[in-house]
Amino acid sequence: MIKPLGNRIFLEKDEQPDRKGSIILLKKEGQYAPPYAGTIIGVGAGVEDKEYQIGIKVLFHDLAGSEFKYDGNTVFSLRENDITAIIDKNIQIV
Repeated sequence: MIKPLGNRIFLEKDEQPDRKGSIILLKKEGQYAPPYAGTIIGVGAGVEDKEYQIGIKVLFHDLAGSEFKYDGNTVFSLRENDITAIIDKNIQIV
């Protein structure tokens, strides 16, 4: 088990689609990339917003945080203020 410290949140990032219908999506990173979505898998003790809980899906910008490998999985680490929205379960981000 790995636990985030302070105001860090760990999440599993959703896969970005390569195409939307018959359109190939080229930009996946950088200034003009779409926002990313992911599911929270760990919350640090210093996180003030109690809505950030394990299993909640959130939206964040691609330039926020950093990736690392843990136990064969890719984990994304970011600060609490890097999250831009909580995604309702009924909404699909594409």
